[in-house]
Amino acid sequence: MSYRQMMMQGIIDAPPPFDPPINNDEDRLVRRQEREEWLKRLPKADPRERAVDYGRPLLYCKTEEKLCETLATIQTPTLILGGAKDPISTPELMMRTASLLPNCKLIMYSNFGHNIDTDIFEELSEEADRFLKQVSANGKYYAAVKNE
Repeated sequence: MSYRQMMMQGIIDAPPPFDPPINNDEDRLVRRQEREEWLKRLPKADPRERAVDYGRPLLYCKTEEKLCETLATIQTPTLILGGAKDPISTPELMMRTASLLPNCKLIMYSNFGHNIDTDIFEELSEEADRFLKQVSANGKYYAAVKNE
């Protein structure tokens, strides 16, 4: 069950901290404050949208075994970038997922959490650019996920 679902059902009042504390990094502090201000300005979500759990796109697999089989069929080159202190996409989950995807590269950044895209977007953009250049140079192609 996602943290959002638990909050909506009253199981928890607030999610755990998504990010580790910032130690003397003014740029990260400013980025996080800007993100919070931006989030406050967003309009309220439609109740129908709030009912959708986007965090579980492979829920139709039903079992762990079926999920592993489905992930193994994905031939699309995949880059997973994550924070080693992410309570949502934990390092264990990222490593398991990366090991199941046949064309996957996993990079974890220490001392970053779930909102890594806010904290170090330049580094992530550079890594994504390198990955895409490497994929195109190797002649990789994109293929659809096979549903059984």
